[in-house]
Amino acid sequence: MKKIMLAMLLVLCVGVMTACSGNGNNTESDAVEYVFNELELDKGQDCVSCTYLNGNDFYYVSFPYPDVDDEVAWEELKGKEYAGSIHLYKIDSGEDSILFDVKYASDIGRLYVTEQNQIKILYSAENDSFSRYTLITKTLDGADVSSISLADTVNAALEGGGTIDNSYFEQDGQIYLSCEGLESGQTYIVRCDMEGNVTGSVKMDGYIDGVFLDNENRMAVETNSNESLKYVYIDFEKGECGETVAIQDEEDKYMFASDIHGGPDISKIYNGYGDASCYVRDVTGLCSYNAAEQKVTYLLDWSKTGIIGSHVSDIIPVEDGKLFCNCYDMTQDENTYGIIEELENGKERKVIKCAMLKTENDRGHNLEKKIINYNKSNTDYRVELVTYDKSSNPIDAFAKDVISGNIPDVLDISGVDVKSYISQGFFEDLVPYMEKDAEFGKDFYVDGLYDAIAVDGKQYYAVKNFTLETIAAKASDTEKYKDGWTIHDVIDYYNAKPEGTLLHMYETKKEIFERFAAPFIDDYIDWDTGTVNFDSDEFRAAAEFCSSFPSSYEIWSDYNEVSKMIREGKILINEVSLQREMDDFCYNRALFDEDMRFIGFPSADKTKALIIPSSSSLAITASSNEKDAAWDFVKSVITEDEHKKYEFGVGIPAGKEQFEKMVRRLTITEAYTEEDGTIIKPLSGESSMNEFEYSFKPFREEEINLIRDMIKNAVVKTDNSAIMLIVESGLNDYFDGRKTLDELVSVLQDRIGKYVNENR
Repeated sequence: MKKIMLAMLLVLCVGVMTACSGNGNNTESDAVEYVFNELELDKGQDCVSCTYLNGNDFYYVSFPYPDVDDEVAWEELKGKEYAGSIHLYKIDSGEDSILFDVKYASDIGRLYVTEQNQIKILYSAENDSFSRYTLITKTLDGADVSSISLADTVNAALEGGGTIDNSYFEQDGQIYLSCEGLESGQTYIVRCDMEGNVTGSVKMDGYIDGVFLDNENRMAVETNSNESLKYVYIDFEKGECGETVAIQDEEDKYMFASDIHGGPDISKIYNGYGDASCYVRDVTGLCSYNAAEQKVTYLLDWSKTGIIGSHVSDIIPVEDGKLFCNCYDMTQDENTYGIIEELENGKERKVIKCAMLKTENDRGHNLEKKIINYNKSNTDYRVELVTYDKSSNPIDAFAKDVISGNIPDVLDISGVDVKSYISQGFFEDLVPYMEKDAEFGKDFYVDGLYDAIAVDGKQYYAVKNFTLETIAAKASDTEKYKDGWTIHDVIDYYNAKPEGTLLHMYETKKEIFERFAAPFIDDYIDWDTGTVNFDSDEFRAAAEFCSSFPSSYEIWSDYNEVSKMIREGKILINEVSLQREMDDFCYNRALFDEDMRFIGFPSADKTKALIIPSSSSLAITASSNEKDAAWDFVKSVITEDEHKKYEFGVGIPAGKEQFEKMVRRLTITEAYTEEDGTIIKPLSGESSMNEFEYSFKPFREEEINLIRDMIKNAVVKTDNSAIMLIVESGLNDYFDGRKTLDELVSVLQDRIGKYVNENR
C-alpha cells in the first residue's frame, strides 16, 4: 500500500508543480567542471591491457583483437599464440614507443616496472611456454632475466598447499595474491617479493575483493558485504589480520554495498593520498574517506568528468587535484585511460537536467555517452544526468524531487508510466518543435512509429530505439487469425485442440495472464474521463480463461522436447522479443520449422506487437525554463548515428534512415564496406537458446515485411506499477478461490477507479 500511495503522490503533485515558474536550480550557471584528458595511445584497433603508471611513465600491453564471428571460431582460437607489444607512453609529451614484442600477450595478467628498470610480467593464464602465474623478468629492451612459477612457490609456502585465485601488483614493490586453500572456505592473502619469494601470508575470513595502500602506506584488503563496504588491515609480520574498517553510510547518501554496473571485478576502494585514507567509488561518483574522522567526502560526479563512470576500474592519485583513471566504455567496447582534473576557470554554462530513474543493467551507458558528446560540443549549456540508482524505489525518490520543485528539463521515459504523466500535463508536446525542424520531423521515424507513439495527435516523447514484443504461432494452423486475434479467438482456438495440448510451455494462471491480458490493462481505463471498464465481457473472459490453468508447473528438464512439441503443434505459441540483431526472430523461425506467424497479442484492436521504447527515449517537461535548449539536446540524442557495428542487445532503430541500414545488414548476401570503413558481412553462423540450436542466415524480403507490418500495427506498452499491484492482488484472490469473478471485477472497478481519478 505504501508503494501505491507514494506513486500516487508523484502524480498528484505534478499538476501543482507544472504551474510553478521555477525548475529548481536547472537554469543556474555552474562553473564547477572536471575534464578527463584521455591518453592518445598508439593502439590502433588493438586491445590494451595490463597497464602500469609510474609517475609520468605509462606502460601498457597491446595485442590485436581476434576478428571472429561465432563461438566455433572462438573455440578454435583458444590456446593459440597472440603476439603483442609492451609500450611506454610519456604523459607529458604524448610520445608513445614500443619497448619490445612479447608472445602470448593476451595471457598477461599484471605488469610492473622496478626501480632497477626491470619489467616484471605475470602470466596469469597457461600457454605453451608458461604455466599459470609465472613471473617473468625482462630488461627494458626485452632481454630475459629470470622466470619463476609463483603457483609453485605459493603452494609450497601455504600450510596444506593452495591455489592462486587473483594477483595484485602494488606500488610498494610487492606482489599480493589472493589464494584458496585446499580445504573448503580457506582464503589467504599472500605477499611475495619481486623475485617471487613468499614473504608473508595471512588467513582471511570471507572473500578478497581487492587490495590497496592507504595514505600511510599500510596494506589493506577490500571485503564487501551486504551491510557495508569494509576493509581490513593486514599485518604480515604477525601473520594476522588487523583492524577492520567499515565505511558506513549513516545518512543514506552513498551506495557502496552493491555494484549494479561493473560486477565483482570492479574495485570500489583505491589507494589513499594526502588526507584521504583511501578513495571510494560510489555508484554515481567518487568519494574520499578519512578513517581518523570516519568521514566520507563526495568529490565528483562521474557525469561531470566526461567519462562513463559506472565501469571505472582504476583510480590512482598522481598529485593534488589530479587522478589517473581507467574506464571501460561499453558504447565503444574499449578501455580508455587518462587524467581527471578540476577546471579552475571553467566556462559558465546553463544547466539542463536530464533524469533517468535507474541505469541498472547498463541501460544508462548509451545516454551517458550522448550527454558527454553533447557537453563537449556545446559552449552555452551543459547537460547534467540525474539518476536514482541509490534508491531502492526510484519512482518514490523521483516523486520527492518533484514535490520539492526539483523537476528535470528532460526525462528518460524507459520504465515510466507515460500515460499518467501525460494525463497530468507533465510532458511538453513536441509536435510544434518537430514541425519547425528539418532534421527531426514527422518523416524522421520509420513508417508507423509516429502514429504508434502519438497520444491524441500529440508527441510527448522522442524515441531513439525500441523493442518489439509479439507472439509467434504456427502459420499453417492460424490462417484464420492472420490479421490478429481477440481473447475470444484465443479461447476458441485453444479449446478446439486435443486434450493435453499446451498453450505455452509455461502454462500457469499468472503466466497466461501476463502474456494475454496484462499488456492491455490500460485498455480498460479512460484517463481523460476517469472511467474504468473492468466489468466488460473481454476482461471477464480473459480472467476466467487464465483461471482455468494450473497454479504451478514443473520445470522443463529437456528443452529439446519443448522444441519438438512446438513443431508438432502440441505447444501452440511462444513469445518473441525483437531487437536490432533479430536473434529471437532467427530462433523462433527455426523453432517453428519455418512455419511461423507473428500473430500478435489478443486485443480488441488485434494488436500485432507491443513497442517498448529503449533507454534514451526522452520527454521534455512542461515546466522547463529551457525548452528550446532541451529540444536541441533531445534532437542530438535521437538523431545521432552512434551504432557503427552490429551490436547485440540494442533496440530496433526508430529513425527511418537507421532502420534501413539495419535492413540492409540483415538481408545482404555479399559483404560490403560502410562509409566509416566498417566491413559488414552477411548473416551466418550457429547459436543456441534453451538447448535448441538454430542458424543465422540473410533475411528474405517477406520476413522484413513481417517486421514492417508489426510496427504499423503496434501500440506502446504501458508501464503502471501501481495499477498492476492492484490487479495482481485482486487476481491472486480470484485465482486462489478467495473471491468470485464478480467480486474481482467489483474490487478492480472500485480501487482502480479511485486511483485513476486521484491521479489524472
